[in-house]
Amino acid sequence: MVLTTVDDEILDDYYTTTSHLAKPCNNNTKTHWWGFTPYDLEETIYWGIKHLTLPGIAVLMIAIILILRLFENPIMDSMVYILGSVAGFSILSVIRECIRARKYKIPIGEIKVRYDDRTQDEDRLFKIPLNTITEPRFKIGFVGDIMKMNDFKLKFEQKVIDFFQGVNIIIGNLEGIVSLKKGHVPKQRHEDPPILTQLKTLLTKDTKWLLCLSNNHSIDFSNADFHTSLNQIQADPRLDVFGRNDVPNVFVKNIPINISTATEWSNQKNWDCISNYNHNGVNSYHCPKKFNILFPHWGFENEKYVRTRVRKDAEALLTGVPQKYSKFQIKVRKWFKKKIYPCPDKNWDLIFGHHSHVRQPIMKVKENVTNKDKEKMDLWKLVAFSGGNFTSGANIIRNKKHNRGIIMKCEIGPLKGHKDKFAAANIEWRNTINNKGKEKEIVNGKEKMVPTKTVSIDRKKYRTYNLSALIIGIIIIVITVFFSVVDLLI
Repeated sequence: MVLTTVDDEILDDYYTTTSHLAKPCNNNTKTHWWGFTPYDLEETIYWGIKHLTLPGIAVLMIAIILILRLFENPIMDSMVYILGSVAGFSILSVIRECIRARKYKIPIGEIKVRYDDRTQDEDRLFKIPLNTITEPRFKIGFVGDIMKMNDFKLKFEQKVIDFFQGVNIIIGNLEGIVSLKKGHVPKQRHEDPPILTQLKTLLTKDTKWLLCLSNNHSIDFSNADFHTSLNQIQADPRLDVFGRNDVPNVFVKNIPINISTATEWSNQKNWDCISNYNHNGVNSYHCPKKFNILFPHWGFENEKYVRTRVRKDAEALLTGVPQKYSKFQIKVRKWFKKKIYPCPDKNWDLIFGHHSHVRQPIMKVKENVTNKDKEKMDLWKLVAFSGGNFTSGANIIRNKKHNRGIIMKCEIGPLKGHKDKFAAANIEWRNTINNKGKEKEIVNGKEKMVPTKTVSIDRKKYRTYNLSALIIGIIIIVITVFFSVVDLLI
């Protein structure tokens, strides 16, 4: 399996000849110290609120409050009010997210799986035919965000390795860069060794990685560091990369498949080196008469739900029918400084998104096509809005949110009854979790217990918060407020 550029040049050869510079991107080393969020001010406030959806912390604070109330002095009273406000805000932020999840529920097309610990028939539950093809010409796998592992060693459960056996490539979003440079906490970097070596343990036989380098952390360190990282990864024969501004998409040699990526966000607000998810950009990445796959870095972090704008974008991308706004809607959106997101007028065939760090829904969309005999046929397309986190070094506070993801694979081939049209078939996916553990390892001649994270199949119900902590927190707050009111009345 060989990947090429739009000009049919083998990817390895192309990067070798342009390794010194990504046109028209310069090799500067400048970054902004304030680049910790990719959003505008309003969305950054929401982003901060979502980080406070921590009922476990709220319960801890309330427990401290109950202890402090035993001491009567002005300082303790002030601390009680401060901690009480933070705890209440944390609980309310969880409730807010639950309300938003209902508000943004996908009205039609969502693929749901009713699944519990006792169910073992994964092959049936997590697989849909989608379309009927005459033969599989290509098998492709997808994962979500590959986040830095911190001090954890990355491993893969055998069932995860077996899941991807037989696929030609696995596409994943490598957040940030490969580098030994130090940076503040929000910056994403992976040390190599070990990250690239560890990722390759997932591969079997002739399978390769195709890593996306177009995301909000791509330029965390600088344009120059981005280039250095890209060249280091591409030098490995089992790894390919895309997402640089001159390589927003790659093509499968001798098979009509186009795989494109672009990012809606950049923490540095710098798209000089990376492909941009905008109207003109996405339009230019699409190729007629090919099976078009989009791997976008889009949406919003820490949201299990999909906002209406993102859902409508996906529907428009898959059907080629742009979403329309009335004159009144445009005026209202401009009044509240909301952007109008024009949708491309191109028909994509499959979308697998990333960026949210949490799992998001999978949705299918129908398009009507006509074959050479002028017979109308149903062509089903699919969007997985976010694959969540495939790997993560998150620990303690973000452990509930950021350690889970979705892996997916499918076959691509000629649609039965319409041999000139390629379609996706036999879509199969699993939920994953990063399980913490320890193993013995020889370090500098001494035996040492090394912390590990093993990407495993997840069979439990997924919540981004602790339900029992939420219930306990609400009960304690209600009781505390009740007795405070009683004290005032007495």
